[in-house]
Amino acid sequence: MNSVSYFRLLVDYDHWATLRVVNTVLSLGEIPPKAEVLINHLTAAGHHWYCRIIGESPKMEIWDKNISPDTWREQIDSLHDAWAELLEREGELNRRFTYKNSRGHEFTNTLWEVLTHLTLHSQYHRGQIITTIRPFVDQAPATDMIVYLRESSASM
Repeated sequence: MNSVSYFRLLVDYDHWATLRVVNTVLSLGEIPPKAEVLINHLTAAGHHWYCRIIGESPKMEIWDKNISPDTWREQIDSLHDAWAELLEREGELNRRFTYKNSRGHEFTNTLWEVLTHLTLHSQYHRGQIITTIRPFVDQAPATDMIVYLRESSASM
């Protein structure tokens, strides 16, 4: 597996796992406020990082409270497609870019560093969401990478 394939795997896994959690939360009927805050943050954080990389200003706050749950799936799908497209561009993984964080401090990183951070950041918050919704579900969604690999290889 080459580097681009590996990071594409991470992006695809992250998308799959996030949708599993989002679908479970949306099935509850009444969304626990903490779960909503965290899903909004996951959506906004992915958007912020993508905007930083392509040099655009983000259209939402990093802890945005105004993202409608009705748009979660669409936004997560759209962001996945944008990341996948970026990965297809030759040389992007090692391209360095300079950006300002939410506090206005300037940093420089590569795309592979950001994608590593972003997928681990998402995993952390998915765990928080699952902890929040566990009392309301019969079975929490399995979001482990190995489950993704088993399911994706079974469909190949």
